[in-house]
Amino acid sequence: MTVTSVYKPPATPFAWPSNQNIRNGMKPHLIIGDFNSHNTTWGYSNNNKDGEEVELWALNQGLTLLHDAKQKPSFLSARWRRGYNPDLAFVTSRHSNTFEKLVLDPVPRSQHRPLAIDIRPIIRPHMGKPIKRFNFRKANWEKFTSMLDAAINSINACPDNYETFKNHVWKSATASIPRSGRKQYIPCLTEQSKTLYSEYKQAYENDPFAEDTIEIGESLLSSIGSEKRDRWQELITGIDLTHNSKKAWKTIKKLNSESNTNTSIPETTPNKVAHQLLLNGKPNNKPRGYKKKLKEDTNKIMNESSTQFPPFSIEEVDAGIKTIKLGKAAGIDGITPEMVHHLGPRAKEWITRLFNKCVITKKVPKVWKKTKVVALLKPGKDPKSPKSYRPISLLCVLYKLYERLIMTRISPIVDDQLSCDQAGFRPGRSCCGQVLNLTQFIEDGYENQLKTGAVFVDLTAAYDTVNHKALLFKVAKMIKNTTIIKVLESLLNNRQYFVEMNSKKSRWRLQKNGLPQGSVLAPMLFNIYTNDQPQFRNIRRFIYADDLCIATQSKTFEIIENRLTEALSILSGYYKQWFLNANPGKTQVCTFHLNNHQANRILRVKWENEELENTKFPVYLGVTLDRTLSFKEHMRKLKEKVASRNNLLRKLANSKWGTDPNTLKTTAVALCFSTAEYCAPVWARSCHASAVDAELNQACRTITGNLKPTPLPAVYRMASIAPPAIRRDTLTRQERDKQLSGSRHPLYGHQQPPQRLKSRKSFATTNGLDGSNPAQHRLEQWEIWDRSTFHPTVPPPSESLPNGTSFKRNEWVALNRARAKVGRTQDNLHKWGLVPQPTCPCGEPIQTMDHILRECTLGPHCTDQDLLDANQSASQWCQWWHEKI
Repeated sequence: MTVTSVYKPPATPFAWPSNQNIRNGMKPHLIIGDFNSHNTTWGYSNNNKDGEEVELWALNQGLTLLHDAKQKPSFLSARWRRGYNPDLAFVTSRHSNTFEKLVLDPVPRSQHRPLAIDIRPIIRPHMGKPIKRFNFRKANWEKFTSMLDAAINSINACPDNYETFKNHVWKSATASIPRSGRKQYIPCLTEQSKTLYSEYKQAYENDPFAEDTIEIGESLLSSIGSEKRDRWQELITGIDLTHNSKKAWKTIKKLNSESNTNTSIPETTPNKVAHQLLLNGKPNNKPRGYKKKLKEDTNKIMNESSTQFPPFSIEEVDAGIKTIKLGKAAGIDGITPEMVHHLGPRAKEWITRLFNKCVITKKVPKVWKKTKVVALLKPGKDPKSPKSYRPISLLCVLYKLYERLIMTRISPIVDDQLSCDQAGFRPGRSCCGQVLNLTQFIEDGYENQLKTGAVFVDLTAAYDTVNHKALLFKVAKMIKNTTIIKVLESLLNNRQYFVEMNSKKSRWRLQKNGLPQGSVLAPMLFNIYTNDQPQFRNIRRFIYADDLCIATQSKTFEIIENRLTEALSILSGYYKQWFLNANPGKTQVCTFHLNNHQANRILRVKWENEELENTKFPVYLGVTLDRTLSFKEHMRKLKEKVASRNNLLRKLANSKWGTDPNTLKTTAVALCFSTAEYCAPVWARSCHASAVDAELNQACRTITGNLKPTPLPAVYRMASIAPPAIRRDTLTRQERDKQLSGSRHPLYGHQQPPQRLKSRKSFATTNGLDGSNPAQHRLEQWEIWDRSTFHPTVPPPSESLPNGTSFKRNEWVALNRARAKVGRTQDNLHKWGLVPQPTCPCGEPIQTMDHILRECTLGPHCTDQDLLDANQSASQWCQWWHEKI
């Protein structure tokens, strides 16, 4: 193995010695050092010339960057107080799966963190926790169903017998589902692969870089690659990765047998966090006699309410079971979603009778009221503070099913009475629609020459502070059904929980107030609890669950300040009355106007004798706003987020099991495009919207393997993904159709003011799809946009991948480069300044892609039609030339 150390001074242009050609060597070559170059590929916000030169050099030399976007930066600038990654490590692509870069702890008197390069087998055991878990992939579900149905015949369905039912479920599960707690295991290793793995271990011990070792490793990876692809597809199609890619990173590292470098040890104790949760539930004010008065008022309403509540049917239970997501954690009773999904007809009938008995007796199984709370550190928060942890309640699966059946019954009654300003967790409403509601209000202000002042209200632990007696009173007022009130009371009273952190547990606590995070009913109950928030004259409310924005418009700042201050004062009284804790320290205020000469004018708004913070970039439901709604800052953040996800896509493309083009495309759409298109109808018309396109283009190039100079229309065609601008336009038109025809949309019936500003293009000025479906519209607009004339080898616009997806990764890359006629030919390398002459080794003065395809005597030839069809001739050509182009 060859190791080369590099240092490039900041002011010196990057240039690799022309006499050092790494590509031609068979042994592994590691290049590591301080490159002092900027590129989004390794974590910078933009590219500089050196960064682009390094990227092109690595591509030409056949090198792979060892980089994990989730690791800490290797350099902390004392001047800029930020982390960067000037220290890079490259390795020959053929051996990249054997190397892993680790960023170590800092050393004194240095701004650089040490880097460690771990040379490891391509397959190695994954370190697991010695906790016994069910292996549902090997379960005998027929045996489980029949055993359980036979066992529960003689059990009476009532809350007191739930423990017996649970024991029978566990007995049936342990008899039919393998259960083990392996400290070490290899993901996706099948019985057929075990012999091959033994051979690989022996070869690796003898010589890890020998040709035989590499070949056996390739065979082993190919053997288990199909199972890994299936696991990955199951992940990316089964969960929403728009906002959080943590699970995707964790899964890909596990499948690649990489070490987890992001494990953090909590710096506080579970008991402290559990105590903090109790403090969150304590109201700041306790009026004397409030419990008695609330109970009297509730009873008065209940005396005049209906008691009718038809029993649940087995069809309702079946429908509820279908909504339960697989792969979720079990509650205290240990019954998992997979077990519930495979309940037999008798078990479902027993569950139905149990639920009905719970309604009649107003009593639930004791274990349903016991909760395990997992505390997760909030991003960027102090790990030493108990307030910095987000509690996630792991509730019993059947308890959540019971909640869902209740919610299905009462949601039509509740939804009809909720305020039209509330958009959270309601059918027909979404985050995108609510953000559009706010931004359109601001845009209308621009047209009417009005300034908009907005306060983004923050509540401390909003769900944890919900008072149970007050909640039951408000539910009684809205639903007017005694049975439902008593059922909800049975769910809320005498709940217990403990907190678990890093395998340590707190003692049990009694939950007197609050709604558990993870409860099916919690969002609806919170909406009911806050439904009577005060309304204000000349002030609009934009509510999404516990996110509240109040906004008003006027020609002067002073009027806005007075209105908002008065409204906040009224809100304070409401929050104190209903035991909610306002948080002026985190509440922010912002103005939206087009008067540039008053750009620095701030709003002086006070809340509870504290002047609120003015922010230039408020964030509402994940969208960063600004004074003129240019969305420049939002696009900067979005670009960085997509760049981070591109690193995961590249890691997948560099693995042996994830290089299938269909897998890469599905991953790119689920990880990169879904993130880049979140709330696209809000900001798609911004002149800064195209800022994120560079990262989406990179995602498409990762799918196809094309080089950066390849024309983008050709890249989109070969990746079978429509251009980003067309995808955003289609999403905007879809949302416009919803707004025009959907009475539940927050902007339904909106009256657009006369357009005064020709430069402003608000959402209300856009058009719908005119009856076409989204896929058809995307394709039509793509064909109109892409009227360029390409070589006949580039497939036409389509959302299905072109021929050749069965090729190996390196052959697929060579095929697409040949189709686009842009590869590492001597002619291109000469233009890029990487070789002195464009001469072909066969003697031709200029080596172009057409020359290699049709004339070069050094290898096989191939026609344009062969490339388009991806036939045997194309495959032979790609096998010969893939290392050279």
